[in-house]
Amino acid sequence: MAGRGRSGPHGVPPGSGGSDHDPGRVGVSLPPHRSLGTLTKPCTTGGVKDCGKRFLPSFGHVGDGNFHVMILVDPQDPVEMKAAEDLNDRLVDRALAMDGTCTGEHGIGLRKMASLQKELPGAIDVMRAIKRELDPLHIMNPGKVFTDLSGAPDSGNPGARAAGEGATF
Repeated sequence: MAGRGRSGPHGVPPGSGGSDHDPGRVGVSLPPHRSLGTLTKPCTTGGVKDCGKRFLPSFGHVGDGNFHVMILVDPQDPVEMKAAEDLNDRLVDRALAMDGTCTGEHGIGLRKMASLQKELPGAIDVMRAIKRELDPLHIMNPGKVFTDLSGAPDSGNPGARAAGEGATF
């Protein structure tokens, strides 16, 4: 990408990756019997134009159900950032409606906490209980995933940082 349009350090376009907080990265997974073409419907019915001109689908390993999209956005442009976040939400919601998951092999990060709550609402409390038993001093990965959806630390986790503390979004 170096030399093409705007670029950040080392020729990497702004908003193209490197952070779990980057709205330009979307990864969901579908059962093998589901059509990825159906998943991308939000992209073809307003999604791309809503995100401006920097939309780059990346199909690394579609055959196993993992679907990755990269939306190249200017992280300094709030309109582009909001459009990328909205497209991300539409893709995740669509994957969940198709019996998929909000993530592929990359796991759950801070940005996907709300998506995990949508996908497995009852499981979060069980996960929190297990975390409290295994980590009563709250020293293992404090403030990650097991916060409430407002970003406040889990009430049973007094030492935890708020999710997103120091994050870009």
